[in-house]
Amino acid sequence: MLALLPGACLYAQPNPEAGAGPNTQSAMPAAKPQTACLSREIEYTPAAMRAKIQCSVGVGFFVESNGRTSEAFITESCGETPQHKQLDRVVLQAMKTCPAEPSLDAESRPMRSRGSLIITFSLDRLPAVMPN
Repeated sequence: MLALLPGACLYAQPNPEAGAGPNTQSAMPAAKPQTACLSREIEYTPAAMRAKIQCSVGVGFFVESNGRTSEAFITESCGETPQHKQLDRVVLQAMKTCPAEPSLDAESRPMRSRGSLIITFSLDRLPAVMPN
């Protein structure tokens, strides 16, 4: 993987307005992805850097009780060009790679949970990941 170039950064923030996506359960609590892992795994592709693309990707996901992300899906695409679609794929791959903290049930046991984030790719900010 390529390292983020100086000036390129990633911001991840909860997306409470995003649709929950497929297999939704209305009472399902929110999972918390590990943003430190996401900041290591989500990087600009060389083509997106050359094209100077800056965009946001909305992503929804389901986390199993063991902290493994079982499903990840785009709720808002970065854009229509191949370079934009590459960034969408980078986000999906990172979501499947990084562990998350599932919510707890009434007896404090981990349970299947869902969550959503907005990942922002920016060329003009210092590197950072917004915590949940």
